[in-house]
Amino acid sequence: MGIHEPPVEADQTVQAFNDMSRKLAGLTAAVDGFAARQQELHARDYGPDLEKIRDGYRMGRLRMAARDKSCQPNTP
Repeated sequence: MGIHEPPVEADQTVQAFNDMSRKLAGLTAAVDGFAARQQELHARDYGPDLEKIRDGYRMGRLRMAARDKSCQPNTP
C-alpha cells in the first residue's frame, strides 16, 4: 500500500473473497455440466443415425442411376 491509499477494510477483503468464491463455483458447475454432456455423447449409440445416413446415401445413388438411365436414348 502506498502512503496515500486508504487501508483495505477487512470487510472489503472478505467480500472480494466471497465474490471470487461464488464466481469459481459457477465456473466449476459449468465445467461439470460440460463434462457430463461429453460423457453422454461418448456413451451414445450412433448406429441408428449412421444407418439413416447410409440409407439416404443409397437412395440418392438409386435416384442418380434412375435419372442417368432415363437420360439415355432407347436403343434396340
